[in-house]
Amino acid sequence: MRGKINILIFLSLLFPLTSPAWAHEKREVADKYQFLVGFLNEPAFSGDMNAAHFTVTESNERGEVPVTGLEATLQVTVRANQQEIGVKLEPIWNQPGSYAAYFLPSQPGKYVFQISGTMDQAPINEIFESGAGTDHFDWVRDARALQFPSPIETASVSEGIQEIEQERKNSKQALWLGLAGVIVGLAALMVAGAPIVFRPRSR
Repeated sequence: MRGKINILIFLSLLFPLTSPAWAHEKREVADKYQFLVGFLNEPAFSGDMNAAHFTVTESNERGEVPVTGLEATLQVTVRANQQEIGVKLEPIWNQPGSYAAYFLPSQPGKYVFQISGTMDQAPINEIFESGAGTDHFDWVRDARALQFPSPIETASVSEGIQEIEQERKNSKQALWLGLAGVIVGLAALMVAGAPIVFRPRSR
């Protein structure tokens, strides 16, 4: 019996770590909808593509029913570091009632998701804050601290991109200069050959 109890305790501790929405916030909205909101990929890291992710269900006699079609009536605004951006809301394929607003968090820290619009003609304006708890599980983490064996130098990448772009510009300039030289050469040949072509024939 003690062994079975230990197994149950182990499974109960393991489940929150394997749950796909372990840092999502659940909230009742408009007295009948259940929102579950957080990052699509958790834990979230700076520099990695992610999304504001939420699922919406409605309670009725059949239980919790997914609410679909909200991409047409709801908008998502993402805020971080005193900046904000509106992000397009998209339904997640083959997951009714699940939605994602994709963006790339560029800095670590706390992010805020504002979901606004209408649902069944009822106004919706809900704000969900990552890192609202004390554990900060759903903060965006600094990816640089986990880079191994050596950190990716952003400056070096930027310099490399600039060098490639400069080489492209130089190649275009060389091409145009070459074409100009060919045109000038042809023009010179035409001018030089004109007296010969138009010389009157001797009788």
